[in-house]
Amino acid sequence: MASRPQLSSWQILGFLREYIKAGTISYGFTEIELNEPDIGIYLAKRMDIKIGRQSVSLVPLGTMLIGCKGRVDAQGPAGSCTDPSRE
Repeated sequence: MASRPQLSSWQILGFLREYIKAGTISYGFTEIELNEPDIGIYLAKRMDIKIGRQSVSLVPLGTMLIGCKGRVDAQGPAGSCTDPSRE
């Protein structure tokens, strides 16, 4: 399995910077509680992005997953997407 690049919230904000400055996109972070068997309960940040009247949330689901270093799903009004590059 090929290694995939990991994006941080700062990199995502870099991609969106132009739109944030123009006021067409806004964002915020919300702390959420995750619970994993080997780690226990911990806090992670969900990134909420608002584009016009629509919104999408980047929701971390865990770190201790087979074959990857973590998982973040994109969730919006039309549903959720685990890996947009495979659509």
